[in-house]
Parts: sequence; structure tokens; C-alpha cells
Amino acid sequence: MGTRPRMKGAGAARLRPAKTPRAPSRAGSGWWVLAGCAALPFIAAGLLHDRFASSILAVAGLKGLFAVSWLFLAASGQPSLGHALPYGAGAYAVAFLARRLPLESSGTAGFTPAVLTAAAALAGACAGGLQGRLTRRLTPALIAAVTLATVQAAHSLATMWTAPVMRGVSEADTAIPVPPFPAGDRGAMWIAAAAMAAGVLCVGAVLRSRAGVALRTAAADERDAAALGFDAPRLRFVAFVASGAIAGIAGAFAAQFAGRVTPGLFSWHASLFVAAAAMLGGPFTVAGPAAAGYVIAAAAQIADVPAGVELAFFAAVVAAAAVRDPQRVLALSFGWNHRPPASRVPEAARPGTVRTADAGAAGR
Repeated sequence: MGTRPRMKGAGAARLRPAKTPRAPSRAGSGWWVLAGCAALPFIAAGLLHDRFASSILAVAGLKGLFAVSWLFLAASGQPSLGHALPYGAGAYAVAFLARRLPLESSGTAGFTPAVLTAAAALAGACAGGLQGRLTRRLTPALIAAVTLATVQAAHSLATMWTAPVMRGVSEADTAIPVPPFPAGDRGAMWIAAAAMAAGVLCVGAVLRSRAGVALRTAAADERDAAALGFDAPRLRFVAFVASGAIAGIAGAFAAQFAGRVTPGLFSWHASLFVAAAAMLGGPFTVAGPAAAGYVIAAAAQIADVPAGVELAFFAAVVAAAAVRDPQRVLALSFGWNHRPPASRVPEAARPGTVRTADAGAAGR
């Protein structure tokens, strides 16, 4: 009595709340991908034991760290093509300190690699900060051009440092010896694996935090960033500094593993490498560029690909990305399967639309 009759059939089905399955957590799955990428160099190091493979994997691990260091710039909307500047600055800081300071003869000889690596991170951060100051008011296209010019200028200065007479100078004449660390290729391989894993996890953690949200907001529009309480110019400058510090650490390890530094560290080859690795791996991820850089570096060494061929390949990848998605190339939102928004498609070309004149004629 006083109760409403129960509905049967379609009405009952409408009133019954639908049970929606729980979607898998994207954050959790993303961390699993990051963990897998961080474990990649360790797995490769555990499977391969000969000296040749160890030297290849050591270089590949450093290239993976170098590739992931560029993602802060992509997140902040700064398509730098001069990321080789902080990379080379870190390497040359190691060479300068190793030659000028008596680290080996002091009581802190055991901490020499750590001191050199910290100095390289500082040098890389300063080089990145210089690029950030030079490009703080420029458009993305000019950022790419100016940063690439800084790399070329650094290459010339590094060459003149050891060889004032430019005519007839070879790469070997401009090399500066560095105390090698560690002693064997196996140790270098494990250190590079640990450095790459730490870089992947740290960069991934930052980009998934509030700081990552702030960087992406600064890339979109300064007014939107200010409305949310973010200082967009300062965030873009910090992105250059942070990326430069990580690149400087990669350069420090590269110098100590090779036992020397050369002006070739400041090259278009290294700058285009990080951009191509990010485009191939997907800059919206962290694991993708790191894995792409690791695989590309290892494959190039195994196949003994000439540097000129590598440079042409990297340039072709960046050019293809620009053709595929010109509005978002070298940005965090780049995608190879990008489709233009519907508003940019002509109305006559949209499926299911009829021009007004045709519609009137059909009505008559």
C-alpha cells in the first residue's frame, strides 16, 4: 500500500544503474613502462658479457640518458637544436678540472669521479641557462636556430682552445686527455646503465608531478600559466637549466669513459640525435625517447655506421616529423598519426555535408 508498482521490461532496465567496468590506471601503467625502460640497460648488461658488447652498451646507456635529458625542453615548448652545448660543456669541465686541479694527488682521490661529475652538472646547467637567457623571448623557430648557432660557436671555440691555427687541423690534434674512469668496460657499462635508469625515473617523476603540469602550461600560453599561478618565463628558463645539468652529467661520463674530449662533442650530430630519438620514441612519453636513443646508439655502433650517414638519418627524421605535424614538431604533443582538426577541413570535403546551393536545388 502506498508503494509504486514495479516496472517490468525496458523501464526496469532504464532505472537499473549500469555497472561500468573499472578502467586501468594510466598512472600505474605508466610507471610500469618507466620501470621497464629503466631495467632495459641492466637486462642487456646481464645478457652480454664480452668486452666489445660492454663498450657498446656503455655508450648506448649514456646516449639514452642524453636523449631523456631533452624532454624538459619539449615539455616547456622550447624546440632546442643545441642540446649538444651543455653535453660538451660537461665533458670539457671534466677535462679542465682534471688538468688544472691536483685531484689525484690529494687525499680525495677516491672521490675524483664524483667531483668531476658534479662540476660537469654545474657546467651543463650554466650552458643551458645561457641558452635559456638568449631565447627567453623568441618564437619556437628562432629558439631552434639560436640554440643551434650556440653549438657551432662552441665548436669553434673548443677547436681554437687547443689549436689556434685552424688550417690543416685534424680532430686528433684538438683532443684533450682525461683520466679514464672506470678501469674496465664492464664497469663503464654498469655505471651507464645506472645513470640511464636514474635519469628515466627522475625525469618521469618530475613530468608526472605538479612541476610537469607547470611546464606544459608554460608551453601553452603565458596568460593561462599566470592565471594558474605559474611564472612561464621562469619555468622555461628552469627547463633549460635542468636539461643542461642532466646533459652535462652524460657528457662527463662520456669524457671519462673515452679518456679524452674533442670539439666533436659540440656538433650538429649530437643535437639532432636527441631530437630524432624523441620524435621516434614519442616525446609525450619518457620511456620512448630513452629506449630509442639506447637502441639507435647500440645499432649504429654494431653496424659501424659512418657519422655522416647518422647525421643524414637524424636530419631526415626531424624533417619527416616537421612535414607530418608541423604545428607540434619537437613538442611534447607531437604524434606521427596526427590529424588536422575538423575546423580546418573545408566544409565541402567533410562527409555527410551538402552545399547550400545543392540543397536548394534538391528542394526545388
